Amino acid sequence: MDEQVKEAREHFRTHKSHIHIYQIEDDVIAELLGRDYIQRLSFEMRMDCLYDYLLSQGLCDVTE
Repeated sequence: MDEQVKEAREHFRTHKSHIHIYQIEDDVIAELLGRDYIQRLSFEMRMDCLYDYLLSQGLCDVTE
């Protein structure tokens, strides 16, 4: 597993547990986080972008 993907999954488990990130394929997460403009952001901003992407695309379930 890509290190960025692992860190993202850990971050979501700890800070955004209402997002079911385990439903997402590693490739989907790696593709977004690997984009050049995303790479230039801080870790927190990258996680916010991933969060927004997952929700906007309806890629995973959310627990309220």
